[in-house]
Amino acid sequence: MIRVTISNEFKMFVWNRHHPHLLTSFIFNITYFFLAVDFVCGKDNLSNLCVALDLLAGVPAGAEFLESLDESPVTVFAPDDNALLTILGETLSNPDPEALLDLLQYHTISGARVSTADLVCDQELTMGNDGTTKISCNDENTEYFIGGGGNERTPKIIEADYLTCSSVVHIVDAVILAE
Repeated sequence: MIRVTISNEFKMFVWNRHHPHLLTSFIFNITYFFLAVDFVCGKDNLSNLCVALDLLAGVPAGAEFLESLDESPVTVFAPDDNALLTILGETLSNPDPEALLDLLQYHTISGARVSTADLVCDQELTMGNDGTTKISCNDENTEYFIGGGGNERTPKIIEADYLTCSSVVHIVDAVILAE
């Protein structure tokens, strides 16, 4: 889960009834746990994705997709702002809702929270729109790429393993395109 510290620390004092002269202090952090959509819309380099998700809210199938991001286990490969702008460009102001939904579903794995520790090189993944994609790795297995076959350059996971209540979010540097 994503844990954002609201304050560096709070100190709480507890009276010990067995030893009334002892006052025990505890230092703890207060944290909030975000939903996937809240995380995306709160991350600076995902503002275009936030706009795209907002556009889907008015479409029945899109609203169902948004609910699924926050209610069931899901893995999200979130294209950063530059990636989404490169593909959608001007169409973000007037997108085809069905095509946008299909594109964004192709960036999710429904029913599973897949961290980078769970990824296997040359692994085939079934995405949220029932399309498939493949994980590839560099020679040292330290960098992960995910591609659907329609990309000139395979999208790279540039930020990984952001955990929310029901999902894990990885940020990729290109939109994943099907063949």
